[in-house]
Amino acid sequence: ALDAGNYTVTVVNDGTVNITGSSASADFTVNKAKSAVNSTNVTEVYGVDPIINVNSVNASSVIVVVLDANEVIVYSNDSALANGSVAIPISLDVGVYKVNLTTAPINGNYSAAFKQYTLTVIKANSTIIISEIDNVTYSNPTVINFTVYNDTSVNWTILNKETGNVIPGSGLANISSVLDAGNYTIAIENANTSNINRFLASADFTVNKANAS
Repeated sequence: ALDAGNYTVTVVNDGTVNITGSSASADFTVNKAKSAVNSTNVTEVYGVDPIINVNSVNASSVIVVVLDANEVIVYSNDSALANGSVAIPISLDVGVYKVNLTTAPINGNYSAAFKQYTLTVIKANSTIIISEIDNVTYSNPTVINFTVYNDTSVNWTILNKETGNVIPGSGLANISSVLDAGNYTIAIENANTSNINRFLASADFTVNKANAS
């Protein structure tokens, strides 16, 4: 088999005592064979490293390039991967990205191949869990413990359901406050951001009247 390239073939007839010798030439080309690469479109939740699965033929490696909506490169692999998986080890905001795959052929007899896929990053959900609130007696602090998953900021309000008074606050620290006697609702919510969905948790509790001494 001939390598890819341009060739000239020459055929020579040396002739005989009765036939005059002659020669003829012709040019021809051996074209490069094709390499190939395949993957699939990927959808992943914000905060989780997307996985790009790559399969190639006649390639020594595949270059994986991820571009955002402004055609800015946000990731390019630096490993000689021909087949397997590439984890995108950066935090990508919610949106649709282009994934460009280009093969590096195994040798000069194969041409490079290019394919484009999409990577879609969707909003993540957040969860807020309020621990059970022990009913307390007036003059003792009411302690409200809560846990926030997949977010870094929340706002909260404590509503006195009888007077309508509202105590606002924010932050991830557990709440400790001395409240008047009455029935209350604590509401804790995160913001609805471009990357994380809004979540609201609430719980009712009572501050009992203290006994007169």
